[in-house]
Amino acid sequence: NKYLLIYFVGFLATEITNTIQIMAAYFANSNLGDENMTTVILAATIVPLLAVVPFLPKLIQAFGKRKLTIICSAAFIVISVVQYFIGYDSFILFLAISIVRVIFMQIPMLIYGMFTADCMEYGAYTTKHRTEGLAFSIQTFVTKLGGALASAFSLWLLQYFGYLQQSATQSPQALNGIWALMTIIPSGGYIVMLIIMLFFYDLKESDVQRMVDEMKQEQTQESVQ
Repeated sequence: NKYLLIYFVGFLATEITNTIQIMAAYFANSNLGDENMTTVILAATIVPLLAVVPFLPKLIQAFGKRKLTIICSAAFIVISVVQYFIGYDSFILFLAISIVRVIFMQIPMLIYGMFTADCMEYGAYTTKHRTEGLAFSIQTFVTKLGGALASAFSLWLLQYFGYLQQSATQSPQALNGIWALMTIIPSGGYIVMLIIMLFFYDLKESDVQRMVDEMKQEQTQESVQ
């Protein structure tokens, strides 16, 4: 199933570079000098989703899953770059940008299971065999793999930037590295996703619906015969 593999290459890239929550404690402790800010930062990455979820069906209806993923990926990339250069001198501004940014970041994450379902229907249509178990097993595997690799990726980059685990103070290079892991580095995965959605993943929802309708007609004809 080519579309299943194509999509999850992009999804895996976004998972591996999803370093924001992993870095929250490091950023609060080293860059802000207050580990108590970790809770506030994590809340800014979670609470906004509660306001978005009720509108998700309407967003999908208005734009479609593919276009919505493209829009959100592009917006996340732009906002990430802007936030990196603005900095965090103003904590209120940092939180405000983070809240907007995380909405665009998480919407593609919230609908990835729908892409799995579309790819599954494509596979059933082209091969005449339904493989729901395999499709969702791949989804689960990629999600877990991405989480594990994100942690390893974050720790490796921390070492690369010169972060000292037991040190009360960090070098400017380490602090800038932590800031990059909070802002610009996560956009790398969304660049990959954006490229995939624009140039490689061309499975339209209308095509999926047509495939589903044709398979239903075939099943009806077979049952009549």
